[in-house]
Amino acid sequence: MIRIAGIAASQGARRTRSGYTFSPAESAGILPLNAIWVSQQGVTTVLGEVDIWVSYLGGIACTINAPAATNRLAYNATGGVGGRPLLTSDGADNVLEGLITKGSNWADYEIGVVGNRVAFGAATDIVLGYFIGATPYFYLNDASTTAIRYTLNAGANTTHTEAPDGLDRHWSGDASGTTQNSRINGAVVATATTTVTSRADGNTVSLGARPAGTSAGNFNYQAAYVGPSLDTTQRNYLRQLLEFYTGIPS
Repeated sequence: MIRIAGIAASQGARRTRSGYTFSPAESAGILPLNAIWVSQQGVTTVLGEVDIWVSYLGGIACTINAPAATNRLAYNATGGVGGRPLLTSDGADNVLEGLITKGSNWADYEIGVVGNRVAFGAATDIVLGYFIGATPYFYLNDASTTAIRYTLNAGANTTHTEAPDGLDRHWSGDASGTTQNSRINGAVVATATTTVTSRADGNTVSLGARPAGTSAGNFNYQAAYVGPSLDTTQRNYLRQLLEFYTGIPS
């Protein structure tokens, strides 16, 4: 078993031109209810595949892991932008899953990934989501050969407007009140009137597939995050943070 330490810890100690350090402590202060995973940190591999991914940034600690050896994502130590590590779900049964606890019910939500889709499989294949049991309640998922989408259970679908295959982007969705948005690099590309229903805390984050490895997407990941809907200052900071760690404009 190999623990991947990565390069970002030393990078995060420096103050950037924006005035931020992008350190774990700073990110936890600005984003106290987010769990954020970056590919340079918190990855444990077994036989060259991802067995565990521990959140490195934000104020919520969350560990996601493969429920079985066959569910591990592929790991490429230099396959991402600028030679950063890359994690890839195979579109068959690859999944990392784990419980997340923020301390209160989910009254609004925001999730995102940084990376690209390898190929379309089937509609509703999972990119990232929050599940209660086997049911996804807010999640990014495949829509078609040319699109992914953000979906709320008992709410709406909003579709990202760029074809995701091979296109490195920050893909995200957020919902609060009666409004649901899909965003690309922070910019709203689709919006809908929706129903945001309070969901119980302490349930499952699932990346790459539904829990236990069904309805798997085929996606390359350099970062992922889950949390409540952000204000403008928080969202702008998160975009800069993700760009700093991934090298992908966010």
